[in-house]
Amino acid sequence: DIHGSLSHLPGATQSLVQADVVVIAGDITTFGDVRAARSLVQSIQAINSRVVAVHGNCDPKAIEAFLGQEQLSLHGCCRVVNEHAFVGVGGSLPCPGSTPNEIGESGFESILAQAMHENSDLARPLILVSHQPAHGTKLDRISQGRFSGSQAIRRFIEQYQPVLAISGHIHEAVGIDHIGSCTLVNPGPFRQGHFAVIDLKDGQVQVELEHLD
Repeated sequence: DIHGSLSHLPGATQSLVQADVVVIAGDITTFGDVRAARSLVQSIQAINSRVVAVHGNCDPKAIEAFLGQEQLSLHGCCRVVNEHAFVGVGGSLPCPGSTPNEIGESGFESILAQAMHENSDLARPLILVSHQPAHGTKLDRISQGRFSGSQAIRRFIEQYQPVLAISGHIHEAVGIDHIGSCTLVNPGPFRQGHFAVIDLKDGQVQVELEHLD
C-alpha cells in the first residue's frame, strides 16, 4: 500500500532493480487522481519497468481504469511473467465510512473466475494478487482481534492452491501465513517503509519482510 508516498523508495531501490517483477497490491493513492497515480507508478517504473498491480479500495475508479489502460492491472486478468501466471482482484469489502472502490464477496468471486478463464495454461505456477486478504489468517486480523478478510478469496485459494498469494489492505497485519500449500504474504504499507522480497525457485517460496526506518 503506497498511499501516495514514495519517501522510502530510495531505500528499496536495490531490491527493485534486482526484482524480476514489482508487485503493487493496491492503494496506490489515498483518494487521489490519475495524475498522482501515474506519477507514483512511473517513479517505480524508472527503477524497474516490470510492474503489475491491482487497485485498492482507496483508489478511485479512474485509477482502476488507468492501470488497465497501461496494461499493468491484474484485476480480472491473467498475465504470465517468467512462466508464472499472475491473477488478481482489486478493491475491498465494504469499509466503515465507505471508500471509493469496494466490492462484495460475489464480486470477488466473479472477477477471480474471469481471471482464471484467461489463464490458458493451468500447469503454470499460479500467483494471486489481491488488495483484500483471505479470511481467517494472520493477514486479515484487525486491531480489535477479529478477522476482516474475504471468504471468496479464501475459497479461491483453497480450490486453486496458488504457490503464492500477496495482499495488503490491513496495515496492522504484516506477516506470512499459509492456506494449504499456498504461502500468504502481507508486506505492510510501503508508505510506512514496509515491503517484501519474495523468491520463488523450484516450487519453493522464500519471503523476507523488510522495514525501512
